[in-house]
Amino acid sequence: DVNEAAASVKVDQANVAAAKVTLGYTEIDAPIAGRLGRVLIQPGNVVKANDTNALVVINQIEPIYVTFALPGQLLGRVLAAQQAAPLSVSASIEGIAKPIEGTVAFIDNAVDSSTGTIKVRGEFANTEHLRWPGQLVTVRLTIGHDENAVVLPERAVQNGPDGTYVYVVKPDQHAEQRAIVVARVVGAVAVIDKGLASGETVVLDGQSRVEDGAAVKVGAETP
Repeated sequence: DVNEAAASVKVDQANVAAAKVTLGYTEIDAPIAGRLGRVLIQPGNVVKANDTNALVVINQIEPIYVTFALPGQLLGRVLAAQQAAPLSVSASIEGIAKPIEGTVAFIDNAVDSSTGTIKVRGEFANTEHLRWPGQLVTVRLTIGHDENAVVLPERAVQNGPDGTYVYVVKPDQHAEQRAIVVARVVGAVAVIDKGLASGETVVLDGQSRVEDGAAVKVGAETP
């Protein structure tokens, strides 16, 4: 009798465990935390595992990721800077003055041969939930800082058959056509890599009327 009662208890325990498993099918836990969209399935609809129609779409808001593309020629500088320290990236949208700050979380493993760009993904805490999936943002990636860089207005740089050059005004007030190497252009400012020293005077306007060795008159720049 004791053995029969013990066996009956074990059967009941198995039935309880099976009932708990069945009850668990009535609840669906989301794999991530985020914001729900519109419910796509209503009570009474038939659903099944791996159905083509989702119950609801969940978008992760915190943290949030931004994917952007960089010119392939910057890849070497980006990788070198990333090895030195985590790369900082900011994202701003129209209507919100203050951008949010984040870090580079991922760099793709190949340059897109059709566009010459490489995809980069930035991760942002987004604790205020001001950025949402699908928004268009303006991204600024900080690769590093150039100490004592030589810069000048981009309009002063001219393009010739042998490359880029500027007209430098020498102390005797004569122009010298000098070849330069532009590292990059940021907005309307050109960063000079080679060919120009700090403090030298260059011609900003009217280069079409200037020749190598011609006399020039230095005047104040007009707004």
